Amino acid sequence: MKTNHRKTRVSVVVSFAVVGAACGGVEGDEPEVAAVMEEPLSSPNATLMNFEYNGELVTTSGASSVAAAKSQAFYLVGHFNEIGGVARVGRTSVSNVKTYALAGGLKRATFRVKIPVVWPGKTNLPSSYSITLPKRVDLPGQTAFHARYSLTCNDAYEPDQIKVANYWYHYRTKASGCTLAAADVTTTTASAVVSTENTVAKFPEYHRIWEDNQFNVVTVWGKYEQGATANDDAGIAAYNRFLREMKIYLPGATISPANLPDDPGDSAREVVFTKELANGRRISVVAILTDELKSEGAAFDKRYNEVSTGADLIAYSGHAGLGSNIAALTQKGRWFPGKYQVFFMNGCDTFAYDNDAMFNVRKALDPARDPTGTKNADVIMNAMPAYFQDMAQGTMAILRALADDANPRHYGQFLADIAGVQVPLVIGETDNVFSPVNRPVIKWKGLAKSDSVGKSQRIDYTTESLAPGTYVFELTPDFATPAGDADLYIRVGRAPSISSTYKCQSYKWNTNERCRITLNASSIVYASVVGDSQKVAPFFVRGFSN
Repeated sequence: MKTNHRKTRVSVVVSFAVVGAACGGVEGDEPEVAAVMEEPLSSPNATLMNFEYNGELVTTSGASSVAAAKSQAFYLVGHFNEIGGVARVGRTSVSNVKTYALAGGLKRATFRVKIPVVWPGKTNLPSSYSITLPKRVDLPGQTAFHARYSLTCNDAYEPDQIKVANYWYHYRTKASGCTLAAADVTTTTASAVVSTENTVAKFPEYHRIWEDNQFNVVTVWGKYEQGATANDDAGIAAYNRFLREMKIYLPGATISPANLPDDPGDSAREVVFTKELANGRRISVVAILTDELKSEGAAFDKRYNEVSTGADLIAYSGHAGLGSNIAALTQKGRWFPGKYQVFFMNGCDTFAYDNDAMFNVRKALDPARDPTGTKNADVIMNAMPAYFQDMAQGTMAILRALADDANPRHYGQFLADIAGVQVPLVIGETDNVFSPVNRPVIKWKGLAKSDSVGKSQRIDYTTESLAPGTYVFELTPDFATPAGDADLYIRVGRAPSISSTYKCQSYKWNTNERCRITLNASSIVYASVVGDSQKVAPFFVRGFSN
């Protein structure tokens, strides 16, 4: 089995050759690029800090100095990985830019950088730190820097994979034999301040995970080698290991496909586990094997759209792609407004590349009730590289913790069950309200039905008289039998007619629909599920207080 598991052979997410449009004259100032510095974060073994430093670089005269400064900051990924942390380059702020003309079509730029950094450890935190970065950041400069230092100032991992465009990831200033010439680098001292947004003992929203009496999980697995089919591929091996763990975790579960062997690998690229629990609850887990997430096409998107909308936990395990696979995942899926979900981005240094894309999507869904986008999403990431041999363990640690609301654990407790070398952390948790002494109660869970409908078939449901308040009615597909398209109609006081007046919002032509209604007086609510395709659509329809 392949054991070298860092994510190196990937597309580039930062280009030093193209750093942006020209910004005025060569001599002068450029406008500040603002970024929010602090964001709530919880980690069992790391601390969020804010670093600031005065920077300097050389680039071509027509390039944007701000973009060049951000490109230079990518070297902080390797710089801080060397000591067990990482800089969040997706949130780099550049200000106070001044540029000066040089000979040969070049310019020198000075500027101020602010950047969040995950520092390894909880004690003995620094107040300052020395940073050394390449000085010249245009393509000729980066090519020369790579040629001069990549064989000595690196992480000693697959040196043949270290290219000009990804050297920032492998860059190590303390490597044995590394001597950087003063003329080739900028060395500066950064100030370091502990963020006020570090959180402690924040719990997932257990009550919202189980508000519909279902725990739905979607796991996506990436291969180590794109196109691999053998079980000795590290990504396929991780997928197989997870399937074996699921068989142990859910004994007696219904498994699709049936008669699944211990190591199906590429021969079964989707597996679904479903189990009805004794207390009327249900657990459904979908595992999907991909070649490369960012390259997956319409077939994957269709299936992911179907199962992700109503999922409580979505976990991706595979190459981060220097951020490209993580970016691809945030652009896929369709989401219920008001649906709480936990995401696990289990690749190398995923925190480095995150720029709040998932939260921005959530904010757009419901800006009035979720102005930051964090109310309905928690995102678990890594500050350090992840390894395929640990990926099944990491996903199972989160899955087990979220499923066990009878014994709730806060993020600091169960993230410690993930391999510590990854330096796992979570963001988005600061507005969570659940705790063992504050268990918000879902007052009504009175509608919980499953059935199936074909084209134009209709099934009606009626609630008892509901007290004034806010309620959610939700239609989701049966993960085990993907097919068809069902629609949900809701009306207060009488059965709905099949018209747009009463139809709940649809999500990408599948059986995912959701209505949120407010009753000002005690009322009976009527729900109808109607088939909208020739294929039979198995479904679950749930109603609960919100």
